[in-house]
Amino acid sequence: YGGYGRVRVFRRQASGQFTLAFEPTLAGLNFCDQLAFSADGSTLAAGFNFYEQYLRVDVLVIDLQSQAVTAHDVIQGGGTLQNIVCDLDVSKDGSVIAAGLWGDQLGSVHQVRVYR
Repeated sequence: YGGYGRVRVFRRQASGQFTLAFEPTLAGLNFCDQLAFSADGSTLAAGFNFYEQYLRVDVLVIDLQSQAVTAHDVIQGGGTLQNIVCDLDVSKDGSVIAAGLWGDQLGSVHQVRVYR
């Protein structure tokens, strides 16, 4: 699940118990607002909103087998309207990620971003 500046990923053990597998973190005043998994369980996408002015959004793509961050996009808006990640989706095999954003007042942030 998400939280302030981090995402916690748990794995189910043979006993049925869950243990913390890893916890990628992101520095700054932010919270994880959106999560999406690929159907094959290989990829996690996480969207973070920075709440100083709600103009910065970070999208992380994480390979769940290696626990490596395979992509990190920093999306900085401008003006006074909030730029927030409002939706994430991952293709079945994890090869394509789509992020929906509110956009920003200046029009410098595209409201849909696609990562391949």
